[in-house]
Amino acid sequence: MKTFLLDKSIALRKLPVNYEIKHKIFFEQDFKKEINETYISEFKNVLVTSEGIAYNKFHIIKESLLTPEHYKIFNLRYLLSTLIKGKGISLTNEEYLLPFNFWYKGYFHWITETLPRLYIIKEKLREYVLLLPEDLCKFHLDSIAPFNFKNIFLIPGKNYVKIENLILPSHTAPTGNYNEFLINKVREFYLDFFKTNISIKTSKRIYISRAKAARRQIENEEQVKTLLKNKGFDIIYFEELTFAEQLLISNNADIMLGLHGAGLTNMLFMKPGTNVFELRFENDSHNLCYFSLASALNLNYYYQFCNTAEKGMDTHTGNINVDLEALEKNIDLIIK
Repeated sequence: MKTFLLDKSIALRKLPVNYEIKHKIFFEQDFKKEINETYISEFKNVLVTSEGIAYNKFHIIKESLLTPEHYKIFNLRYLLSTLIKGKGISLTNEEYLLPFNFWYKGYFHWITETLPRLYIIKEKLREYVLLLPEDLCKFHLDSIAPFNFKNIFLIPGKNYVKIENLILPSHTAPTGNYNEFLINKVREFYLDFFKTNISIKTSKRIYISRAKAARRQIENEEQVKTLLKNKGFDIIYFEELTFAEQLLISNNADIMLGLHGAGLTNMLFMKPGTNVFELRFENDSHNLCYFSLASALNLNYYYQFCNTAEKGMDTHTGNINVDLEALEKNIDLIIK
């Protein structure tokens, strides 16, 4: 049974402020996107893995998959391996809610994909036991603090649960896209909850450093930092901060600048009309999630394509070099 919550919509993206027509090929696929309707489904006698994949009579329940490509990964072989290697736990008598997907460990995917699924049914959450994987980080737990659940059940790693009554909200948009009405409601909801509960020194101009990340860094970051400090930027390492601190710092910033990565997800908490500047890999026409998010939130989006440190490097793992002269011109365009 399905209960529909939000109708289909069309997202028309606002162009980057410093958009150049020669870069059209790198943005045009996301100029306009259809966002599917949002609904809740109820299922009986379902198996759910610790990675959030649900099966009914050995068939994948599509609402548990983030993309159609995941059908290839979580096929019958995956299910049989789970059944053989894992331990099954029977859950009965309650209604269990499955809100997370396979990429739940990533900050971006959790914040923009799991949290909207919780928000859209927040008035009914007291009726459900929340299903989560047991290998959660602090930001996962902090981010669900505003919600009230009947209980939480943590699925042990590599095991699975057999559920008599499963509640499964659909994804609210394809990954990297957003239901614009909903994502703005999520922003308001979190700001209302956290802003009065924390105090931290903040800056109007912030640079999100990935120097402490395991991958995807800036080769000439020391020079970048020097330039940015001279322009009044504070250097921020979001991984050292609590979820609430990240939220408050982002909400008080007029400019957020950073290399494509999880930290830019925190633009969700910026005020409408403020500025986001994304350093991107040269010739990257695939990773448009932050361009699209900025548009959905009515933020001013700026970008700069950067050369990779080594030719042929993957945009998810490789390093870049930043053209300092171009960077200064772009920053001056924002702060003029």
